[in-house]
Amino acid sequence: DMYVEWSTNEKTAFEVALGASICGVRAMAAMKHVGVNVAHDPLMTASHIRARGGLVLVSADDPRAWSSQNEQDSRYVALQGFIPVLEPSSLQEAKDMTLHDLPIGNMLTDDILGLWKNSPVIRQVRERYVVPLSDIPACANCEWVQYCNGGCPGVTQQIQKTLLEPSWRGCYKNFLKANEIRSICDAAARRGEPE
Repeated sequence: DMYVEWSTNEKTAFEVALGASICGVRAMAAMKHVGVNVAHDPLMTASHIRARGGLVLVSADDPRAWSSQNEQDSRYVALQGFIPVLEPSSLQEAKDMTLHDLPIGNMLTDDILGLWKNSPVIRQVRERYVVPLSDIPACANCEWVQYCNGGCPGVTQQIQKTLLEPSWRGCYKNFLKANEIRSICDAAARRGEPE
C-alpha cells in the first residue's frame, strides 16, 4: 500500500513524512532545492530523532539554475544536519537507490560499531578501497587510472550490484566526457543555438 498527498509547502510536506516515520512508516518527501530551505527547521531536527520507519528526502537540485531562481547545493545542508546523501546520476539510478532491501542493518537498534564490523555490504565497500583500480578489468587499460579514485564503492554496489567496477560518476574518463559535453552546450547557449 502507498499513500500520497500534496502539501501546502515543503515544510509541511517534510513534517508529515517525518511524523509518519516516527510512527514506524517508511516515508518520503520530494521537493526542489529551494524547498529544502523552507523545510530546513524540521530537517535539522529529523536527523536527531529516533524514528522507527525509514525517511527519505528527495531534493531536486538545479546546479546551473536553469529552471530555478538560484543555484544551491543541498549536500551542504545534509552535511550540516549529519544526514547521509546518495547522488544518483540518472533517473534509473534514483529508482535503484530507493530499493528498501539493502542489507546494511538498522542504525537505530543495532550497535553502530557492530554494523561497521559485521555488515557484509559495509565490509565489501571497505575492502573495495584496498583493491587497486588497475586490478579492475574496466579500469586496467584506462589512460586516466592514475588520476582516478573509482568513485564511491557503495554507490557502485547499490546501482551496478558489484564492487569490481568503477562508479559511473566517479570515473575520471566519464567526468571529462561530461565536462566536454557541458562546454559544447554552454558555447551553443552563448551563441543562442538550441542544444
